[in-house]
Amino acid sequence: MRNLKLTLSILAVAAAFGGLAAHAETAPAKTGHIAIRGGGSQPYALVRPGRDGTSGSGDRADWKDIEAAKRAIPGEFLWFRHDDGKAYVVRDAGVVAKVAEAWAPVDRLGAEMEGYGREMEQHGKKMEGLGRQMEQVRGDRDAERKLDKLAREQQRLARQMEKLGRKMEDANAEQRASLRRQMDDLGVQMRELGRQMGQQGEQMGRAQQPMHDISMQMHEASKPMDALGKQMNVLGKQMEIEARAAEQATRALIKDAMAKGLAAPAPAA
Repeated sequence: MRNLKLTLSILAVAAAFGGLAAHAETAPAKTGHIAIRGGGSQPYALVRPGRDGTSGSGDRADWKDIEAAKRAIPGEFLWFRHDDGKAYVVRDAGVVAKVAEAWAPVDRLGAEMEGYGREMEQHGKKMEGLGRQMEQVRGDRDAERKLDKLAREQQRLARQMEKLGRKMEDANAEQRASLRRQMDDLGVQMRELGRQMGQQGEQMGRAQQPMHDISMQMHEASKPMDALGKQMNVLGKQMEIEARAAEQATRALIKDAMAKGLAAPAPAA
């Protein structure tokens, strides 16, 4: 049972990130209220000192240029790299406001996702406590070994789910669809393993009443986690739709800014 406690804790956290989407491993963390995304043919970022950064598209190669522009330009601006490979900035307040408005629904949904994540974490702590109790109860060693094996597999899948969750927010439309399918597949596998773990727990419970009691408590404790997981999955799909719309709106605003002469060459790094 040594692995069960760790698995339950990681599973709760991973589930919290599974529908969410956090930051991609290939993208830098938010610093100085700037956020850029991995992928995309035209990287961009909205810089808003003193406010939360909005979502953008890009990778680590663009980070140095964005930071240089931030140091050189006071106030808010939109940075992007055009198809010609050159970097530009737009300081027009109207354009900046429209880009922020385009991503506002994604930011709002992201805040909701974080709230669900905190709830999931609290339920995970409860499961962790039950896991510690179960460790103290001696039962069927064969069933315990099987449960340990299932727990390790749950842990492996939870880590995969967490990685996909980190990639979701920063992915482009095609990548998000692929990530959703992968997350759905992992969810099916995790539910099946959960069912098997429940069976093993019941087997151990029949051999020893205290184990059975804890198993039933774990089963009940898993219900709100399952409900939260479903809510987060729905929210993740909404974020996917809103992010696609925000991406399209931002591209259109960039194109319009170029046509109107509102874009100026970005300061060199």
